[in-house]
Amino acid sequence: MPQPVTTALRRVGAFIAGFTLAQRTIAIIGLAAVVLGGVALFSWLSRPEYTPLFSGLSASDANAVVEQLRSSSVSYELADGGATVLVPKDDVYDQRLAAASAGLPTASSGGYTLLDEMGVTASEFQQSVTYKRAIEGELAATISSMDGVTAASVKLAIPEESVFVSETKDPTASVFVELGDRSTLSAQKVEAIVHLTSAAVSGLKPENVAVVDQAGHTLSAVGAGTAGSVDEQAGDYETRIAASVQKMLDSVVGVGNATVTVAAEIDHSSNQRQDETYTPAEGAPPANEQTKTQTSKGSASDAGVLGPDNIAVPSGDAGGESQTTEVTRNNVVNKSVQTTTTPAGELRRQSVSVAVDATAAGSVDADQLARADRDGRGHRPEARRHGRGGVRPVQPDRGDRGAGGPARGEGGGGGRPCRHACATP
Repeated sequence: MPQPVTTALRRVGAFIAGFTLAQRTIAIIGLAAVVLGGVALFSWLSRPEYTPLFSGLSASDANAVVEQLRSSSVSYELADGGATVLVPKDDVYDQRLAAASAGLPTASSGGYTLLDEMGVTASEFQQSVTYKRAIEGELAATISSMDGVTAASVKLAIPEESVFVSETKDPTASVFVELGDRSTLSAQKVEAIVHLTSAAVSGLKPENVAVVDQAGHTLSAVGAGTAGSVDEQAGDYETRIAASVQKMLDSVVGVGNATVTVAAEIDHSSNQRQDETYTPAEGAPPANEQTKTQTSKGSASDAGVLGPDNIAVPSGDAGGESQTTEVTRNNVVNKSVQTTTTPAGELRRQSVSVAVDATAAGSVDADQLARADRDGRGHRPEARRHGRGGVRPVQPDRGDRGAGGPARGEGGGGGRPCRHACATP
């Protein structure tokens, strides 16, 4: 051993020999902690990155996939209660190909393959149910392939066809989607799911499709669509108008010197009106025309008229002749049917309240603020004549006016003077 190394070891030994028993114990514990920390850090750094191989598996499919991974000596992890199988990122594609060659996973909704398994002795009811299950499976597989959707289930309610038109019912559909971790569906994707489902079933309207996620949130309700309920539409409208008016006022009095509040009254009722109009077709020939002529000779009765003592007296026109002509003409008419559907959500009335800081407003008067308010919310001049527009300045309480101080109104808040508070119906 070289002389420098021997000298260094002797110095370390002499230094350790000078430790007391307690110091030696602490040194041994610290050295063991450093060694164990290094081993744990090395193990964590050398651990492979795991990625999902399959998710949403049934118990039988998960067991079959795990057995295949064990036979291939590939490490794996289970998540989501065994429904998701994780493998190292470098092996995920190879193992998917191996699982596909082995026919895994086997559990699926079937899709149109259910029709291939149907025998020739199947009844009409079995054929109808199998066809509906096939459409549900194909739709579920298509929706599951969208970004952010890990699994999907589609249920169709298709009523039986009836010969009575008044008893015809529209089909409906419900779609359940399971989203990934921290994933949300945008309004465009929900609308795409609704239209995809409605286009796959004959007679299914988009408003009759309901979409729900695994958290119980209704993404699209039957009758309301993806726009949400009437209250949600009212809230969106109020937010949009308030932002528009706020932007206009900020350009007049400065940012942070005005506050806007919008209250919209939305009609919750919906109605449908159907008008049928019949007009004559000018210049068109009759659809059909029928002429009937009847000729009769002699008296209608040989007894004649009654005379004295109820004795029949022969009439004098026994040899007469009569003729009757009847013409029936069916003309062509034009028929026009117009159906007008008014959904819920019509704006009945809105109120816009504006509070402005008097110090920042300066020489701006109420008319200028009213003009900015109308421009911001798209006010029509004719609406004011019908009582739908206008601005009413709210004068500040004189009792709040100090000696030589600025006026203060209710909308000032925080001790800021408010010059104008405008309420716009």
